[in-house]
Amino acid sequence: MKGSEKQVEWASGIRAEMESQADGLKARARNEAALKGIEFILGIEHAAFWIDYRGHGLEDLLRKLVSVGLRVRGLEHADNAKMDKTGDIVVRKID
Repeated sequence: MKGSEKQVEWASGIRAEMESQADGLKARARNEAALKGIEFILGIEHAAFWIDYRGHGLEDLLRKLVSVGLRVRGLEHADNAKMDKTGDIVVRKID
């Protein structure tokens, strides 16, 4: 995971909680796009993302990915990730 040592420690706990929700959510997934979205979210390696979205459940993050998008923060920039109608995830740089 990317971030300061303190951020990584904090974010790792948040992501572990999300991972514990994944099996139940995958079992209820209605299509491959939902599964792809779950894997995309759990694969995010920026500690700042997990800290920003602490308090949200994995299902809530999946809904945001599909509807309005998620702000995926890097160390030097922020990108917006959104799932399009075909189920592909598009990541765009925010200017």
